[in-house]
Amino acid sequence: MNRFAVLCLVAFTTLTASLEAQIGFIDFQKCFEEYKKADAQIKEQEKLLEAEKAKIRIAEGKIVSMRDNLDLLTDGSPDQLDLKKKIEVAKVDLSIDKELIAMNYQRMLVELLKKVYDDIRREVKAVAQEKGLKMVLLHTSGEIGGRTRQEVINNILVRPVFYFDPSLDITAEVVARLNK
Repeated sequence: MNRFAVLCLVAFTTLTASLEAQIGFIDFQKCFEEYKKADAQIKEQEKLLEAEKAKIRIAEGKIVSMRDNLDLLTDGSPDQLDLKKKIEVAKVDLSIDKELIAMNYQRMLVELLKKVYDDIRREVKAVAQEKGLKMVLLHTSGEIGGRTRQEVINNILVRPVFYFDPSLDITAEVVARLNK
């Protein structure tokens, strides 16, 4: 082997070792799933959602009750027409209420995810600085999902890291910091 090839090999080995010591990996999904504060906040929002759904069920019950009362009224009478109008208005109100509940829940989830992302990012930065890491890359563990060929391919393509040394994974340290 000539001197140039040896120098290149030494340089590459040194560079690789240097980079390896400066790179970490994080599993965001695992951080999110194990972040107790985020889990508590999601459960709290789900309780609020269930309370809203209970209100919807009550409103639906009232509409059913009004429909049942239609049979008791004379066809074409002012009372029957007034009740039909009330039923239609209640159905529209109910539809709007359902839509608002869904939109508010989605908005809340988006805000929560942004906050969790910021929390995780803050702790990743702190761990990286403590360890002297210059870069932390996102990796995704777990099985490849999908029911169709395209879904499987898409699931693979969003995983940019095929392999890394598990000793470079800082996920557990980040989760521990999040849950302090």
